[in-house]
Amino acid sequence: MTEVMSIKLAGLPAGFCPGNPAKPALLFLHGMMSRWQHFDQYMHYFSSRDYPCWSVSLRGRDGITSVAGVRFGDYLNDVETVMEIVDRPVILVGHSLGALLALKTAETALDIRGLILIAPAPIGHLRRPPLSALRLFVEGAPAVLTGRSTKFSLAALAEAAMPLVAPEVRNRTYSTMVPESGLLLRDLALGVPVATDRISCPVLCLSGKRDGICPPWLASAVAKQLRATSLTYEDHDHWFLNEPGWEEPCADVCEWLSKVDGGSEAHSWSRWPAHSRTSARPLGITR
Repeated sequence: MTEVMSIKLAGLPAGFCPGNPAKPALLFLHGMMSRWQHFDQYMHYFSSRDYPCWSVSLRGRDGITSVAGVRFGDYLNDVETVMEIVDRPVILVGHSLGALLALKTAETALDIRGLILIAPAPIGHLRRPPLSALRLFVEGAPAVLTGRSTKFSLAALAEAAMPLVAPEVRNRTYSTMVPESGLLLRDLALGVPVATDRISCPVLCLSGKRDGICPPWLASAVAKQLRATSLTYEDHDHWFLNEPGWEEPCADVCEWLSKVDGGSEAHSWSRWPAHSRTSARPLGITR
């Protein structure tokens, strides 16, 4: 198994796995309270299939500055700076908040070969939060109002984001999470607009039917705006990264990547037309 190397990108903690230089590189962008190490399994998986992989922790992680006062635009600046350091065409793989950062980056970056959006956060105007995430929003409300940093409780995350993750894995993952900026939460609550007409690269959206934070109807709305290929998984929640069966969506991603890698038009991918189907893979998934 390829070892994930711990490196720095633009002064930020990051991981790197080498691959075939002829293949498009993958740059993983984490979600709220997360860090680059949470993509460790994905990096092993895709680097073993010859894709060079980078994953970066945004500011406020591992002792690099603090999340206090951080806004969405600060995280976006981190991603854009990392893109300049990597200095090669990449496919951005974003989870939740990371998916929204990938979309905003793709508005202006010219060297993005594709976007893979995992449980994407909603784009655009202010929305009513899903009832399944009500506990999270109640916990986060004081931080949104005051701008102070906060860390959601394990119980709230287990209920809305990680119901399918094994308890020992969930506890270990939570122990490595960090507080998040209240101002960042405010930016997300008010809505982050995305100029979807500026995004011309192929896009793949993945969502889980058990996701209580970014449910499939939200992911479908994102996919429709982008004319993206959309896959929904019956037996997945918000935390695709290490819940049971995490390899199955990765296999679907590899097939999609083979179309992008081969230069074919991913929007007309015959197996899964744009913004339409659920995955036909096992795991109790139905069309």
